Amino acid sequence: MKPTKGLLIVSLVMVFLVSLTMINVTFASPSTYFHVEPPYMQGTPTGKFEVAVNITDAPPSYAWEIHLSWDPDRLELINLWQGDFLHRWYVDPFDPTVKYPLYNTNMAFTPLGEANAAAEILVTCTLVGDLPMEEWASGSGWLLSLEFLVQARGGASLHLFDTRLWDHIVEGYPAATYYPAVDGLVDTTDFFFAGLDGWKLKVNGKAGVSLEGGLKTNVGEQNLLEANVKNSGSLDAYVQAFFEIRDSAGYWLATIPSDVVLLPSGQSTILSATWIANGAGMYYITAYSTFYKELIQVTNVQVGTGNGVNKRFFLPLPIYPSVVVAGSVTVYLGGTPTAAYKIDYATGKITFNVAPAKFVVITADYTYHNVFPDGFSRTVRLRAV
Repeated sequence: MKPTKGLLIVSLVMVFLVSLTMINVTFASPSTYFHVEPPYMQGTPTGKFEVAVNITDAPPSYAWEIHLSWDPDRLELINLWQGDFLHRWYVDPFDPTVKYPLYNTNMAFTPLGEANAAAEILVTCTLVGDLPMEEWASGSGWLLSLEFLVQARGGASLHLFDTRLWDHIVEGYPAATYYPAVDGLVDTTDFFFAGLDGWKLKVNGKAGVSLEGGLKTNVGEQNLLEANVKNSGSLDAYVQAFFEIRDSAGYWLATIPSDVVLLPSGQSTILSATWIANGAGMYYITAYSTFYKELIQVTNVQVGTGNGVNKRFFLPLPIYPSVVVAGSVTVYLGGTPTAAYKIDYATGKITFNVAPAKFVVITADYTYHNVFPDGFSRTVRLRAV
């Protein structure tokens, strides 16, 4: 099969990656990931918007590559341009307003016509020349920007996948490592939001009041907590309610989550949980909700390297509030699965029973989602007798 023009152009850039001789080796940072910025955008039909693809906490890297896909019925890619992560800047010492690229780079991508026909683009960017590893780019920065034209109303995902950095040496040449990526969302109808509907909270079927009166229950009796949640945006969203319990002095006692529910756009539902008062007295119950668009699954992510002492490591998660899905984690020591650890799904913290040995590479497969909080409901007073 004859290769397309777009693939030929990208292949020319990849030639640079096998034309060099290097001698050093580096290890990937456990917190490296690609992401669309801003993560949520609004647009109007026939309007335009720009997004960036950024990298966070990159190890020394000679090149990067991304794939990005979108809904062709709603979006058309009309332009893109390179960021400054690889080339960086030299500022003129005599005129700080003047700056020049510090390193030569070459970026190639699928031609826009082909990209829009496939609703997917491949972009590759590399440094040029035989550079020592200490001159490769590292840290966090801007990879590229893309400009889209909104074609129709509705929600659309900007899906990043097969994202990688050429960040280490294999047999004298730069070699690639795949890293996780966080998608972006575009809403061209309303806005992406799901939360408590009118701050509605009920305890045992009654709303109660905040400052006077209140409801009654019996010590040891199970209480039904209910929050009415509505998806007010144009995208389907996963929603979850949390019920916060405080004592009469205002001290926190517990936060009880509801189940997670996929709530279609424009619809409402009641999320519930149960709670038992273990002692007599006044309790204050407040609800809040969180929402997210989709689950994000990553595999073979490097978590760290053992040193024979440290037992605690963290799964790489985005800077946005994120939660690891319970039961989704598989941890590997040197490529072998292990169950000898505990995990905090809220933070991604892994605590091994025994510290991994020196130089053992720790990797993991897991699923997470980005959590976006809503405001709090009115407070219900509940007296247990």
